[in-house]
Amino acid sequence: MRIRQSEQAEPLYEESVLRFFAFLHGYKTFTHLVDRFLTDFAKDTNAKGVPSSKVEIFEKTMEFIAGELPKGIVRNRTTTPLNLYEAIAVGTALVFEAGKQPKPGLLNALLQDQGLQKFTQGGTNSKAMVVGRIEYVRDALL
Repeated sequence: MRIRQSEQAEPLYEESVLRFFAFLHGYKTFTHLVDRFLTDFAKDTNAKGVPSSKVEIFEKTMEFIAGELPKGIVRNRTTTPLNLYEAIAVGTALVFEAGKQPKPGLLNALLQDQGLQKFTQGGTNSKAMVVGRIEYVRDALL
């Protein structure tokens, strides 16, 4: 993930990891308010922690993405839009969760894909858009 110079890296990375696990766990239950969704997930998970199987999925996912997208999850700019990150990261993780290996060589093309772009442009935090973008990537990689 690429970060603007003015942003502090650690909080953004922490939020990105939180987003990964929250959306992996419950993207189908997301309604509209990202802050509330993330806070509720963090509160629920804080006491019990993230299962090691999910941490393993996270590690496999990030390793796969790093190999496929050495310049990061970027589209025509140098920073990573969070909704595009969610789509790529969680969509890829769902393939691993299904016990499959994501098809290599597709992520770079997906960044420019018109179908994915419609799910990741402005005003895309509705349940339909969140589910749509995550499952769009998952289905492309299966």
